[in-house]
Amino acid sequence: MIIWRPDWPIPGPNGVRRVSCSADRLPAVVEEVRRQARERGVRLNWQLDVWNRAELEPVLLANGLRLDDEVTTLEFEGDVEEPPVAGMELADGMADLDSFRRHHATVAAGFAGSDRPVPEDDDLRDRYAVSEAASVRLVTALIFGEPAGGGSLAVDKDGATLGGASVLPRFRHRGIYRALVAERMRLASEQGAPLVITHARPTSRPILQWLGFSPIGRWWAYVDATG
Repeated sequence: MIIWRPDWPIPGPNGVRRVSCSADRLPAVVEEVRRQARERGVRLNWQLDVWNRAELEPVLLANGLRLDDEVTTLEFEGDVEEPPVAGMELADGMADLDSFRRHHATVAAGFAGSDRPVPEDDDLRDRYAVSEAASVRLVTALIFGEPAGGGSLAVDKDGATLGGASVLPRFRHRGIYRALVAERMRLASEQGAPLVITHARPTSRPILQWLGFSPIGRWWAYVDATG
């Protein structure tokens, strides 16, 4: 079964997960998913968990995908102390469309290792409306008014999920990432979801575990090297 999430409230690539088929049928599934992705004009990543990785990973690699990263699912319940950061303001990235655009440009730059946020050319009104309808919270860190990083939070009836957070390289090692975690934990608790989960890559897993997050699972991400 392919889980297709075109309406996922947090903007980003769609994912292919929980593929239930034999290894010999998987190449046909890969081609069908690629066809659907081309028709929709979206990017894709694939995810395998520990239960099917040994059987299916060789097939994915042989069909033009490559391993991107190992991801650890972490959970935490409680408060994270917000560190003092000189000149920092934590702004609402959902305050309006301009704030939304600034937030995503900043987070994208942080993940790319760039100090220069570049807003997307797209209008982003549709993505903003979807995020607003899903009650997504975006926290943007500003240092003396300059965008420095950001992270997201999604809360629903099943609990809360911290989305990916990043900090621009020249603002790192000041406590900004920790402050972003602390603020989103506060917001989750405020909305009645003190227990949160997050999916951490090797770059963020050490600090999250140092803050008290506990690993509860692992999965592996793959990207299509043919696209």
